[in-house]
Amino acid sequence: MVRMVDDLKRRVRTMEPTELIQCVSAAARVKFYDRTTFLQDLLMPHIRSHLRNKKRVPFTTDELLTTLCSLSDLNCFDQVIFDGIVRELANKRSKELGCPQWAALLAAFKKVNYTCDEDKEFYEWMRVSLKAERYEIASAEQRMIVGNSKQGMHAPEGYLRSFMVGTMNNGVEVRRPQGLTS
Repeated sequence: MVRMVDDLKRRVRTMEPTELIQCVSAAARVKFYDRTTFLQDLLMPHIRSHLRNKKRVPFTTDELLTTLCSLSDLNCFDQVIFDGIVRELANKRSKELGCPQWAALLAAFKKVNYTCDEDKEFYEWMRVSLKAERYEIASAEQRMIVGNSKQGMHAPEGYLRSFMVGTMNNGVEVRRPQGLTS
């Protein structure tokens, strides 16, 4: 990233929106944070300008999520970017988000101590939905362990019989005495 940053600085004004997000993501992957020039002065103003477009934001939902997570991984909080992304996700793209995305967004908010003042309802909806989804998953796992009856899990037919009846080498079944274990 250090070798590429000079070339990226020259190209940043002509980059497509997807390339901007890829640069932020790559910087987060390698933990490259050059506060003075690359991120703060070049990349982030272009992302801000795209987010200010009220009609259509050129980023996909995954790119918006990647931007928030990458910036939080770099501990590079920008109120305008976070507010713009939350506004876009809450107003237009909330149906595209699922449990893994809710968890990633909430973790990113927590890392940078973002209180989501732009849309508290969206934040609460994500938090409650994630909690409900996790509860459903845990309940399903618990049902698999306990079984569907009130007495608990049922053993397959013949399973318990194998503890009471032994088989000799010639195939003859022999009942084991009551107190002995094998």
